Amino acid sequence: MAEQATQQNFKTVDIIDYSMQSNPTKVNDAFDQIITSKVIDGLETKKREVSARMFSDKEEISNEEPEAETTETQ
Repeated sequence: MAEQATQQNFKTVDIIDYSMQSNPTKVNDAFDQIITSKVIDGLETKKREVSARMFSDKEEISNEEPEAETTETQ
């Protein structure tokens, strides 16, 4: 169950090639690595979008001065 120290960068065409060679283990490895890479990239992009939106909202709020409320009664 030891994982390999070096991870091969698979391409989509590798999945087809390994399928044609009847090598299901390699197909699974290639598919897992490609999907994992795409999911991680998508999550990183989403994290950047969310953090940019959070910080831009805070800057807009801090730039606007709240109106002073008066609690005086006449």
